[in-house]
Amino acid sequence: MKTSERIKTLNFTEDIIAEAADMITGGLSRNPGGRDFSRTAVVFGGKRPALYLNRELARRLKSAFIPPAVFSMDEFVGHIAGREALGRAVSELDAGILMYHIAAQTAPEIIKERNTIARFLPWSREILSFIDELDVEDIDEQKLLNVKNLAGIGFDVPASINGLLKNIGLIKKRYHQVLEEKNLYSRGMVYTKAAKLASGSFAEEFENVLFCGLYYLHQTEKQIVKALDKAQKAYFIFQKDQNDYPALSGLEDMFNKKLKPSNTGSKQALPKILRGADTHTQIAQVKEILKDVKDPESCVVVLPDTSALVPLLYEIPDNITDFNVSAGYPFSRTGIYGLLSSIIEAQNTKKGKLYYAKDYLRILLHPLIKNIAFRGDPNITRVFVHKIEESLLGMEKSSIEKSLFAGLSDIENNDGIIGLGVKALDNFGIKLTNEEAVSIIKGLHDIAFRKWESIKTLRECAEALKGLAEEILNKGIRHNYPFSIKSYDVLFGLVEEIESSEYKDLPMSSEDVQKIFIQKLDSIVMAFSGSPLKGLQILGLYETRALSFKTAVVVDVNESKIPHLKVAEPLIPRQVMIALGLNRIEREEEIQRYHFFRLLGSAEEVYLLYNDSLDSERSRFLEELIWENEKKLNSKYEPVYKKRVFKAETAGRVIQINKNDKIAAFLADFTFSPTSLDVYLNCPLSFYYRYVLGLEEKAELLEEPEAREIGSFLHELLEKSFVPVLNQQLNINADFEARFYGFFEKLFNEKLKPRLSSEYFLAEDVLRYRLKQFLANEKKRGVKRVLALETDACSRKIKLLPGEINFTARIDRIDELSDGSILIVDYKTGSMPESPAGVERLSAMPLDRKSIKENIRSFQLPIYYYLAKDGYPGREINACLYGLKDLGMKYFIKQKEYGSAGDIEKICLNSMGAVISELLDKDAPFEQDAAEDSCRYCQYKSMCK
Repeated sequence: MKTSERIKTLNFTEDIIAEAADMITGGLSRNPGGRDFSRTAVVFGGKRPALYLNRELARRLKSAFIPPAVFSMDEFVGHIAGREALGRAVSELDAGILMYHIAAQTAPEIIKERNTIARFLPWSREILSFIDELDVEDIDEQKLLNVKNLAGIGFDVPASINGLLKNIGLIKKRYHQVLEEKNLYSRGMVYTKAAKLASGSFAEEFENVLFCGLYYLHQTEKQIVKALDKAQKAYFIFQKDQNDYPALSGLEDMFNKKLKPSNTGSKQALPKILRGADTHTQIAQVKEILKDVKDPESCVVVLPDTSALVPLLYEIPDNITDFNVSAGYPFSRTGIYGLLSSIIEAQNTKKGKLYYAKDYLRILLHPLIKNIAFRGDPNITRVFVHKIEESLLGMEKSSIEKSLFAGLSDIENNDGIIGLGVKALDNFGIKLTNEEAVSIIKGLHDIAFRKWESIKTLRECAEALKGLAEEILNKGIRHNYPFSIKSYDVLFGLVEEIESSEYKDLPMSSEDVQKIFIQKLDSIVMAFSGSPLKGLQILGLYETRALSFKTAVVVDVNESKIPHLKVAEPLIPRQVMIALGLNRIEREEEIQRYHFFRLLGSAEEVYLLYNDSLDSERSRFLEELIWENEKKLNSKYEPVYKKRVFKAETAGRVIQINKNDKIAAFLADFTFSPTSLDVYLNCPLSFYYRYVLGLEEKAELLEEPEAREIGSFLHELLEKSFVPVLNQQLNINADFEARFYGFFEKLFNEKLKPRLSSEYFLAEDVLRYRLKQFLANEKKRGVKRVLALETDACSRKIKLLPGEINFTARIDRIDELSDGSILIVDYKTGSMPESPAGVERLSAMPLDRKSIKENIRSFQLPIYYYLAKDGYPGREINACLYGLKDLGMKYFIKQKEYGSAGDIEKICLNSMGAVISELLDKDAPFEQDAAEDSCRYCQYKSMCK
């Protein structure tokens, strides 16, 4: 039978699986109507069509049968080559390290700037990929010799790459030689071997080989196909539409037959094009499409970029109960990867045996670590983890509080942490001895820190990884969802690969081992195993090869996604690739274009979604599709669905929290401070969050000091500096300044320097400059004596409208001025609240919270004034806010209103009574005060949306 008689070309609308089933049960069988097809081989581009073909045969035959041998092209090539024992496949890790050693021996100039295995591995991967491509494309030695000669003249690339190109033939030859000596093989070697064996004894194994839906063939694949065609054993089913596809044109030349569909097929439906502002908008639209799908098994969602996979899984509608994912998902997006990268980072940033607290806490607080149940209860571990965190953050007094670096043994032997944890657990009814507590903390430290210290070989890295993974699996929280299960499969697979590596005991630096480990994790793409014949199919573009669906939904039809091309050749210059006849970019675009249009042509209903944000553009394939349809329609082809906008708006209601008996009892015993009263004045809901619920922003040891920490530093400095002259004639002279700056340096080095980056000296200079200005201002201010510092002796009950209210106030400083008057000083290191308005406005003010907020503004100065004045009877007294940034001062009683001080005080007290009455009123809810200026910087604003 002639080759042309063994070729069938289908239209894109025809089902290639159905046609293959027809041929297997009909023309290809020596015994039509029989049930044994084992002497027929079927070859597809990928693995998935095998299941669809066997299902189609089962539907037709409706009884038991012996199926044909169905292969992907890669499996088929391996099957041919497997006729001769090649040994085992070389692992990616071993191949990369082997390539480093070969390069060092054959062309040492290549590794001159990458003289460690870890630094060279990225190059190894590129070189290995290039050699495999040379093998599968059967590039002859003469072409490589031409490249060598051109490299001798010099390509416009770095010298090290020219060195590689001059020696690529020698490197390739040596690589193959070493693999053969070790009884190993690469993918390229398999293809080369199969091309030589295809016309041999293998040809007797099958009566017929049916090639289905093939498009681009490597040169070695062409040799295999030609050998089987020559033996008249090869049959072919191709698919094509009216467009030109270069690879199919090449096959036409090879077979000397025009590939033209005998059936023009039904008219293809116009695709519906949807636009979205981002991935999540597209996925929201996919959800709406899927709601109307009657038969999920005949529907496919194609994800060119798997970053959309998780959002899609969360948005699958209720009418779809089963789905299958067959799209590669990067391991680097999993939770366990985040933990492992943090562990490596902690090893890189530690100083000797001391760990950087930021990296230490990031590991300890990771859900996979803090939920390990060392005694069968993860709550025990969580308590100790959070006690360690609170101690490092300074929330609990401890010898390690606010430490920038911490030693593992210092934490394990810290009686304060152990005691706090044991006591907290006792409150929960969990009894634990101090020794047991120490063993739990040591257990955490061992698996996440100690076992990763000073790793010098890949075997040691595998042991640390295995210990961590087993501990988490056996004692940690179990996530029974695919990402988690597959993640651990990947980790144990990596452990197995390392343990079987020829180089597992090769001594390296810890840094090299860590880099190799992270590079390996970064390169892993997880493949999910599901039920390809059941439910909605979620696939990558290549997984759709040879399959037909009634409904096809393609997401992210944008440039850089479809086609997804590796435009930059990181190692081998493009001019070299073209000289060798290897145009990767053009070939890859051509292959993706074919499979994209084949998928669209096979479906009855097509939805194409793309991102139309300013930094995105539509795929060239989509532009081509629109243009072709406009020519057919002779009119502009408008998308069926216009751009959809999803607005995230806050609820238009004011949030209210009602008071119950428990809250009322809490408030009745509450001791007010100027700060707490101001918080309520500005927003009652903030008071509820902060004081009733006790919610506060967690202190950040993990970042550089914030304004409040610098404020604490300045308050402590000023207190220490003025204590020696308390109740003495104030004289800011050279001795005072020397003592002042001595305190400054000591406190700065203790409190701030450890928390600052390497530019700490800039902060030191700025603070020193501000304080120099402060001292100059103090000399001019006319202070006779400093009477009190950081005193809370003023705390007492105040009789107000609701009754006697507990108040506490810590006053920074009380001065006696040169005129004999008393001034209460409250330092402010940041922005200063406004002082109360003048007596005229205050007198006309209604006693409701909104009016009080607008006029009183802050109760800090009125409270300081009232609590301190009785200590200085008969003296003129005032209170002020003293800004340490600009040295500005805001006074409670304005100079022109001294005569009205009593009236102002009375109004402020009545206002305090009104506000506290509202606060204590059980029927008055905590209500959100949605003032834009207050909400902008509120730490609770996210809770109000």
